[in-house]
Order: sequence, then structure tokens, then C-alpha cells
Amino acid sequence: VEEEILRNGPENVAAFVVPQPGVACVHYPGLDSHPQHERAMRLFRRQGALLSFELDAAIDCFDFLDALDLVVKSSHLGDTRTLAIPVAHTIFFEMGPEQRRQMGIAESLIRLSVGIEDYDDLQADFAQALERTRGAASVPSAPVPVAQAGTR
Repeated sequence: VEEEILRNGPENVAAFVVPQPGVACVHYPGLDSHPQHERAMRLFRRQGALLSFELDAAIDCFDFLDALDLVVKSSHLGDTRTLAIPVAHTIFFEMGPEQRRQMGIAESLIRLSVGIEDYDDLQADFAQALERTRGAASVPSAPVPVAQAGTR
């Protein structure tokens, strides 16, 4: 199951989400843009099934999560299903907004634990949720998934 998760999703989901309107930034060590990418590549064979991303301030993270059809809203990790939670409002809730801000935890931060669903299904779910929550603008076409692009 772990092999299926790692082959099918996290890096491709991260690469898809990065250029999307409505996404402010993506945190995933498998992306070249991650500040610890080189270190992660030296130390780990794979970059894991967890990633996080921040939505633009104009998008409410709860509206976005509610718009997802396939992704399950849950604080669990490592499931066969893809799971998402609003980090500031769950894990770091008791710290309060000021301390979260000082720690660099955005109110719009979403943590994602990628499951074994088909990548195309996950991509479609994120695309429709972003489109629904940011308005009528269409989501640009996705880049070729990393696994298919032959970069690894």
C-alpha cells in the first residue's frame, strides 16, 4: 500500500497544486522549490505522503475543504484515503492567531495525507474545489505528472 501511495500521488499532487490560482504556496520536500529539497533528496529515498499548502487569503479554507468530494476531512495520517485538515484551526488552534502568525502558520494552511486514489481523480477533485471556491475562473491545465515526465 505504501508503494502505491508514493508512486501515485504526493509529488504529482504537489506539482499540480503549485501553479493553481488560489494557492499561495506549497510545502513539500519533493519539489525543487522547497528550501530543504536538496537535503531531503540526499537523506530520503522518497519524500513521503504528507504535504501542505496555503490558500490565498480570498479563499476560506473551510469552504475549500467543504468543496472537496473525494478527499476526506480527517486528522488521521497514513490512511489509504486522502485526508485533509485545516492546520491552524485544529492542531495549532490553542496557540491563537498571533502565536500562529509568529510561527509562520497561515490561517489558510491545509495539511494533506495522500492516499491510494488515482492521481487523475485527486487532480480533478482539487481542480473543482479550487474553481468553486475562488469563483468562476477556470483552472489551468495541469502539468504532466512528475512520474510520467520521467524526471525520476
